[in-house]
Amino acid sequence: MMNKAVEKGKFRGYKINDNLHFSLLQFADDTIISGGGSWENIWTIKSLLRGFELVSRLKINFVKSKLYGINIDNSLLNAGAAFLSCKTASVPFKFLGIPVGANPRRRETWNPILEALTKRLNSWTGHHLSYGGRVTLINSVLSSMPLYFFSFFKAPRCVIKDIEKIQRTFLWGGSLDEKKINWVKWDHVCLPKKNGGLGVKNLELFNIALLSKWRWRFLNHDNAIWNDLLRHRYGHLPSSLLGKHDLISGGISSLWWRDVISSGNICNVDWFKSNIGCRVGNGNDIEFWHFKWYDNQVLCDLYPDLYVLEAYKYAKVAERIDGSCSVPRCKWDWLQPLDEIGTQRLAELEVLLADFSYQSTDPDHWRWIPEGDDIFSVKSSYACLLSSQQVEPLDTHVLDALQRVWRTDVPSKINFFRVEVNFK
Repeated sequence: MMNKAVEKGKFRGYKINDNLHFSLLQFADDTIISGGGSWENIWTIKSLLRGFELVSRLKINFVKSKLYGINIDNSLLNAGAAFLSCKTASVPFKFLGIPVGANPRRRETWNPILEALTKRLNSWTGHHLSYGGRVTLINSVLSSMPLYFFSFFKAPRCVIKDIEKIQRTFLWGGSLDEKKINWVKWDHVCLPKKNGGLGVKNLELFNIALLSKWRWRFLNHDNAIWNDLLRHRYGHLPSSLLGKHDLISGGISSLWWRDVISSGNICNVDWFKSNIGCRVGNGNDIEFWHFKWYDNQVLCDLYPDLYVLEAYKYAKVAERIDGSCSVPRCKWDWLQPLDEIGTQRLAELEVLLADFSYQSTDPDHWRWIPEGDDIFSVKSSYACLLSSQQVEPLDTHVLDALQRVWRTDVPSKINFFRVEVNFK
């Protein structure tokens, strides 16, 4: 119905460009209708909603419906809400549990999560639980409650510390009211059991692992409408994510984009980029010099002297290797004629690429290197981040004793006591 109204010009959605505009977003029974602030659009919305009720014999709950306006005159907004029998509200608002329009870098955005954790913790009688039971509850409940927010927003450091404080207090004291000595550093508590820890999730690294799934989606979900919007705003996404582009400068970058992109940087190294490989299909998305498309090597690092002389450093594989011939032929574009050493290095590169061929009809394929099946998973990305974390190493004798503890079939509360003795 909405598509028909847009086609006939009865409703004007939010226009990005000639090929991209939004008028209706739906998930299950949650719906967002977006468009320009005009009486024509308001009349059309009223007609569509009434028509839907008549056709489906379902009743729309206008009490829960809200009318939002951005840079819209309040008189039009209030009159429209009265006409639609709903209420007005302001941004931010919740859609599918996510606060739309909120600043994720502010602590107040995360207050509902902190309050929910505190409320849940107060409902438990932790004094009657063993340490092993508390670890189980931390992993199954306290670490999973902020999971939905973590999968979309980068949590500020202050929020991570607050959640870890709640977990720490519950682990060692059993409640928020009673504080006891923390016998083990929290960094060691968050290590896997095989490394001498208790297997509690490191929330900061887990947040990064969850956000990294968006970066994987940027590469693989070409047909999604949100991908079209990101391409319109930030350009060719594979080049932005894996190339040598400045990703977060400029006024057009949103907070969400900057947070998701910067989440891949650990100690000034983009760990996500270093774990992404690619298989050449038609070569239209893979940069010749910057991507790991040949034997997991980056050609700009293997041949820096040639890279310096490249006229267009962001050239794609299809622009440098002609796959239309039976024997692939290289096509070069240099800033200046190559000298003797450059000619020799070019000959080495062409020998390296002599046996390379690609299917010009197939799309390019992205690989997640840590997994054998090339498919990204949050579990493997979290393991990569955890292995790269710099934690004070345990004494080898202590580590060996802790590993032997977790290999036994003794109940967890006894194992935890043995772990505490080893750390003391």
